[in-house]
Amino acid sequence: MKKNILPGPRGIAFDCVTRALDGGADAQAVLDDALTSSKLDARDRGFVTEILYGYLRMRLRLQSVLNCFLSRPDGLPAPILRVLGMAAYEILHMDVPAYASVDWGVDSAKRLSRGKLGGLANAVLRKVARLAEDGADEDFFRRNCDSEIEFLSAYYSCPEWIVELWVDSYGRDKAEQYLEAQICPPAAGFVLDINNSEAKAAAEQLLDEKDYIASDGQAFAFY
Repeated sequence: MKKNILPGPRGIAFDCVTRALDGGADAQAVLDDALTSSKLDARDRGFVTEILYGYLRMRLRLQSVLNCFLSRPDGLPAPILRVLGMAAYEILHMDVPAYASVDWGVDSAKRLSRGKLGGLANAVLRKVARLAEDGADEDFFRRNCDSEIEFLSAYYSCPEWIVELWVDSYGRDKAEQYLEAQICPPAAGFVLDINNSEAKAAAEQLLDEKDYIASDGQAFAFY
């Protein structure tokens, strides 16, 4: 098995992201391959999965945030930008202590740059952590965008040409509904075998509690 460039579960996530973006591989196939060949426990498997899909889903928003704190983002190597983006995703969108995400980002930047870019990573990710405390809300993105299309693209992590197409086709309000829907994490679901008495009782209890998004009585979807 090929050794990952970076260690630990985050290193596996980094490798998956790299293979998906640089190699054009299917993200699900890459993830399945990585998890099958790893010895991660269930918690770490979920952690890797969340970082991979979360970063890919929010990549344009994360890059927009990083661009506010980088003087020359285009001059940085892609792996460094990827590390900063993954650490920023943890800080802004996951229930992970910011210091852990910052430490990983700094250590990874040092590894990838042979010690040269650790200081930059530390400065940028600390600013991202402060932003997370203040709230990376719509006003933050509007202040750093020159047009409404650019704002919608950055905030909803969607290419500008798609945003413009949807706004022209459906109007501003409907387009924003579509944009918001496409960044929502996919629902988790499971099916209960209601021929089994215990499973049937569990299904009935879930139906009574009404915490699901949708159900047909045996299949349930949850956020």
